[in-house]
Parts: sequence; structure tokens; C-alpha cells
Amino acid sequence: MKTGIFALLDCLGFKGIWKREQDQPEVIIDKLQRINEAVMAASEEMFAGANHEGEPFTPNILLLSDTVVISLTSPKAGEGDPALISTMIFKVAAMVRKVVDIYLTERPHLVLRGCLSYGKHECKDNFIFGPVVDSVADNMERADGGFIWLLPEASAFLSENQNRHKGISIRGVDYENVFHTLLPHYRVPLKNSSPLLTLPH
Repeated sequence: MKTGIFALLDCLGFKGIWKREQDQPEVIIDKLQRINEAVMAASEEMFAGANHEGEPFTPNILLLSDTVVISLTSPKAGEGDPALISTMIFKVAAMVRKVVDIYLTERPHLVLRGCLSYGKHECKDNFIFGPVVDSVADNMERADGGFIWLLPEASAFLSENQNRHKGISIRGVDYENVFHTLLPHYRVPLKNSSPLLTLPH
């Protein structure tokens, strides 16, 4: 199996949406069709030539009804280099932000929730499987709210890479400020459990 970043998102309140739009079911279908076109276009723009120090990334995006799958793999991702994995996480997080905006645009406004993590998986055509797929699927519904958050397997790489870049500036901007702006530490409230300090998006 390939190794990389895997994100699974779905819509809060999508079940039963037909009750709210029962007189105009075409509104939902039209919205999902526009979402599909917009997400695929954004993916081509976001991942075109994506790499880390020449190491290429392979993206896969699937839209299954109200569910979005984002996979980003790399031949060397299994080596666990924090800089490489962090770059991949930021790429997927940026894509997630675009997807969230697309789902919120126009009626019916759709709110997403989900998880990102790092691990082995396969993503081809309409088929996804692997240990990280199971982990993300099991955890995405644990958050008590519309959060899209990183599991510890992914956030650990960001924390290690952040420590390596303390005091470093990127185009005149402090790295830590960039890091905390994009992926702030936050205690994600969990259903029937204590909050988890992690990195939501």
C-alpha cells in the first residue's frame, strides 16, 4: 500500500436533507454537480506539480454523494521525514479549506466535518481501504461539532517540524506565525470523552 496523508470529510445534517428540499430535489443534485466540478478544478490547480524538494506527490480526490476523500501520497512518505510529511499535510489542509468554501457557497449551505491522518492506504477509482482509512472513518464522528481535525499520527509530524523551524522566517514572515494561523492548537471537544488537544482546520 502507498503511504501519505488521507482526509475523509462528510456533511453535517445531510441525512434527511430531502425533507427540507423535497419540493425541489433538483436543487440538491445541481449543488452536488457544481461541487464536483469546482472541487476537481480546485484540485488540479492546488496539486499541479506539487512536490517537496523534487519529491513528487500523487493526489486522488473522490466525491461520493456527501462524502469527500482526499489522498496525497509520495514514494518516500513511508520514511517518516517530518519536513516531507508536514508539506503534504499543509497541501491537503489547503485543499480542505477550498472544499469547505465550495460546500458553503450557495443554498443549500453544507457544513463539513472530518479528519486528516498519516498512514498506509489505497485510493483508486471509487475504492478506498487501508489502516489509515479505518482510523479516520472511526474517529471523524467523535468530534462534538463541525470540526476537521488532525489525528495524533499526523499532528506529531507537524509538531516536530515546527520545533525544527523555530526562529526561521519564510519570505519575511515568522514560521511559527504561519503555522499557528493555518493549524492552531485547539482542544477538540469529543463525544463522551475528554477534549483532545490537536490541530483542527
